[in-house]
Amino acid sequence: MGYILYQAGASNRATPQLRLQASKVVFTTQPSGAVNGVALTGQPVVQLQDANNQPVAQAGISITVTRSSGTATLSGSVTVATDANGNATFTDLVLTGTAGTHALSASSGALTSANSASFSLTAGAATKLAMQTQPAGAVEAVAFTTQPVVRLQDQSSNNVASADIAVAVVKHSGVVGTLSGTTPVNTDASGIATFTDLAMSAAEAGVSLDFSSAGLTGVTSGTFTVGAGGAFSPYAHRPANYTVVETDYAFNEASYPTGSAPFFDVPNFDGSGWGVVGNDGLTMTRVVDATAPVSPSNVLQWTYAEGSGTPADSASFGHFYRSTSEAIQAWYVAFQIWHDANFEWNLISNKLFFFWTYPSGPAILQTRFNSAPGDFLGFIMENTPGVDSHQANTAFGQALTTAFFEDEWVNVEVQYVAGASNGQLRVWAGRMDGSDGTEGQLVLEYTNINVPGASTAQELMFSSTWGGGSGPTTRDSFRRVDHVLIAHP
Repeated sequence: MGYILYQAGASNRATPQLRLQASKVVFTTQPSGAVNGVALTGQPVVQLQDANNQPVAQAGISITVTRSSGTATLSGSVTVATDANGNATFTDLVLTGTAGTHALSASSGALTSANSASFSLTAGAATKLAMQTQPAGAVEAVAFTTQPVVRLQDQSSNNVASADIAVAVVKHSGVVGTLSGTTPVNTDASGIATFTDLAMSAAEAGVSLDFSSAGLTGVTSGTFTVGAGGAFSPYAHRPANYTVVETDYAFNEASYPTGSAPFFDVPNFDGSGWGVVGNDGLTMTRVVDATAPVSPSNVLQWTYAEGSGTPADSASFGHFYRSTSEAIQAWYVAFQIWHDANFEWNLISNKLFFFWTYPSGPAILQTRFNSAPGDFLGFIMENTPGVDSHQANTAFGQALTTAFFEDEWVNVEVQYVAGASNGQLRVWAGRMDGSDGTEGQLVLEYTNINVPGASTAQELMFSSTWGGGSGPTTRDSFRRVDHVLIAHP
């Protein structure tokens, strides 16, 4: 409604003029485009109207907007005066808080207030990392059973969906053990970085992990305990002063063709890397083996194709190796090994691994199995003048008979220390079901042997060979290795 204003005219007649009177405020432009912490892209406009919904052109009337639903905080110039047309135009309103459905309310003194239409407040730009899943189920040198999951969030802890953001992880300051596994990991389309193979090298309480990403505030996981192992501890005999320098849980290369290719995708301590070589019908590939006891996923498989090893005096081989830029006088190596039930044993088909002087020196130490599982296994120091050569006797071979069953995963640990008169060699082996003891059995021990310092190892090589005059293979045979761990002082 309004009122009539009479104005005296020249003819002395009253001229009535109708002036409308405001009774309410109304949103004529709805708020929209709300992103957390950012000015609305669609700023609201509120108008004075009378009881008949007609605009009232009146300047200088203050109109205030507040949040009527939702939980975010409204900021900016929340009170604006109307212009000559009775419109209050807002320009810098911002909502900051939890994403979701929101609405605004407009009011002005005794006038009837108005509520806006509902609109969505969405997450803003990522500013920090947050833990979605805490690491748990940690046993030394074994991938956590519950791997950590980290996600992107904005300043108000809203989840941010943004792909291909690299998230890295390191152990928290003060943690003694070595963290291994794939890092960094990229976020997926939902802004989630899922780690898959993290592990700690040593039993320890109060462990936590730090996650970081360029330009974002990082996050530290909750504390957890790394246990000493379950029914079987595959690394029970690693000396306490030996640092894990390489470990692999997933064998991340899809295949290992002839020639050189990278092996581990974690940083190498000396930068020289791993490589692989294969020829004459023996190939190395990554396969999935759900029975692998330590990391039931990818394992490295050697395939001896039928007819390999011809002519009889040639060798078909494949190996992956680690070259170092310095001579290492002590090594600890642990791994799991499996042979198929029809594995065709050969004079040197069981050559498994050896230490080597780099780049072209002699082999210092190598293993050989002959004829049948457990019939003979030798740790042979060869081709080095003045170095003792040791091979296992029958009793030792029999001790390994149960440790190298076919179609069964076996754990092997080897500690090798160079020395002119006090060299050492120890080997532990055991079936992963714990039937050979929860820490395996000491199946070989040599002390005070001649391994001159000049022959300290600069290369560790795993090799699987067919040949030695035994003729070609008569069927396909398979050998698998899983979860290699390497440490030295």
